[in-house]
Amino acid sequence: MTGRGLALVLADIADERARDPDAPPLGPELSELLRAARAAEGSQRPFPPIGRRALHRYLDELALREERP
Repeated sequence: MTGRGLALVLADIADERARDPDAPPLGPELSELLRAARAAEGSQRPFPPIGRRALHRYLDELALREERP
């Protein structure tokens, strides 16, 4: 999976999460990543990979409170 593809999956998760009126807003780093991924969709420009630690941070941020360990 490419970095762009993974970011687009995260964007889909963020869209689902946005349906919760109690969900806090996303942080600036994740918001920018999702915006960049959507803007680059269909482009042939390289997109940076998402590292393991960053992915864990993003998933934790996207998890609803009741889903967090």
